[in-house]
Amino acid sequence: MSRTPQPRLLAAVLVAVLALADAPGARADGHLEAGEVAALAAAPAALLWLGSAIHGSQADRPPRWTEPPGIDRWAAVHLAPAPRATPANFMDSDLAGAIDVVAMGAAVGWLDATYPWDDPGRDFLQGQLVYWSGYGSMVGVQEGVKSLVGRQRPLWRQAPEVAALRRDVSPSHHRQSFWSGHAAGAFYGATFLNLRLRAVMRGELSAGQWKSWNWVPPAVLFTWASWVGYSRIHAHQHYLTDVLVGAGVGAAAAALFASFDDGREDSRRSSPQPVPLVTFALPF
Repeated sequence: MSRTPQPRLLAAVLVAVLALADAPGARADGHLEAGEVAALAAAPAALLWLGSAIHGSQADRPPRWTEPPGIDRWAAVHLAPAPRATPANFMDSDLAGAIDVVAMGAAVGWLDATYPWDDPGRDFLQGQLVYWSGYGSMVGVQEGVKSLVGRQRPLWRQAPEVAALRRDVSPSHHRQSFWSGHAAGAFYGATFLNLRLRAVMRGELSAGQWKSWNWVPPAVLFTWASWVGYSRIHAHQHYLTDVLVGAGVGAAAAALFASFDDGREDSRRSSPQPVPLVTFALPF
């Protein structure tokens, strides 16, 4: 069995990368400098490697955390149907979770490529770098935490005979309940896209229009993300606390990494008479 990487090393890599990426004065024109680009490219690679190494060292171990608290037991009974040996809903697969994150990233890319920042081509590449760097870094940390915590999934605790029939999961899948990666990914994408949409709306709408419509993006996006979280409870793949923590992690990661890319909005606000490339066609 391989040796588990030291958690302090994982924390040190994350702190160092984020400190470098957020170096002061590096985005005077709203664009990242070479050092920041390198740091944001290195962050997910380092954290995914560490997460994978931790996962590999823990894969053959039995679950460490098998008894859920009362709120999780209540939710597993009242918010989900009887366990089944086939996928319980559309989100009951790793592919569906990936499609969700890719769709949100594509929407961010479309906004960056079409909205009049300073340089649409460069803005698109920068936005995608920040988005995927944040997501990859979060997944790397997530894989390490899932493996170290070793929480048993609800399906394997409640109906092991049914869980044994599942052929679409990895051998260590049963001990990776905390936290929910689907919920983290959904809230990561929703938070990142919400921030980008609201930045565009602030540039296009009057004060009165902003007041009337600024609630729409978060209402739509977080309703979807919440459904994704619920679907994981419905499928007996996660407990309520797994979903709540995953949602918080995803939202926090998106807010953190989006802040590395916030210079363009400040730069555009100070630019004289920008010419819009896209406008809202809603009847405000």
